[in-house]
Amino acid sequence: MRKIKSWTGILISMSVACFQATLVGGETITLFDGETLGEWESIEFGGEGEVHVSFDGSLILENGNPFTAIVWSGNPKGLPKKNYEISLEAKKYYGDDFFCGLTFPVNDSHATFICGGWGGAIVGFSSIDGKDASLNETRKLMSFDDGRWYALRVRVTDNQVSAWIDDKPVFNVELKGKAINLRAGPIEQCVPLGIANYRTRSGFRNIELRHLGSTLADEGK
Repeated sequence: MRKIKSWTGILISMSVACFQATLVGGETITLFDGETLGEWESIEFGGEGEVHVSFDGSLILENGNPFTAIVWSGNPKGLPKKNYEISLEAKKYYGDDFFCGLTFPVNDSHATFICGGWGGAIVGFSSIDGKDASLNETRKLMSFDDGRWYALRVRVTDNQVSAWIDDKPVFNVELKGKAINLRAGPIEQCVPLGIANYRTRSGFRNIELRHLGSTLADEGK
């Protein structure tokens, strides 16, 4: 079950307007205005932490037991499935597991970009052929400092999913011949677009979606 906190009923009018129509190549829209949750809804797992906007304009997901997450509730017809990028900045305040699990569309399926999972150090893409980020080809070990902002970006094209942290490549998945899906469990409630953490307090800002268009996607711009 999903619920909206009673004090977050204001919508971000810019996001609503943009998602009523198909985005054109190169167009970027803001998905969080730094003032209200807008079209982001808190997900009720049972044991989830509070979701709120901080005085500094960041979106805070408090430490949950174990999950805290938000899901975008706008018009799904306006959300691209390929040839787009999502970028955001994420900060881990404290915790012992992932501070950002970004769930997003991949053609007719969905996947999750995990940062700091399985004890705080694993980065990767869940899932490929039924294997999550701890088991598949994208698994990478990284350390993350508490209190530091990290710039995250994921790009989805017809044939690839790529991701960067602070503009450094972390994985590039060729989609041909692979089954892309979510890890079974609570993360499935983050469809079609969501952000989660696990036993961790984290913050987010500058959440943006950029439609690449086929030309920009092919050129890798």
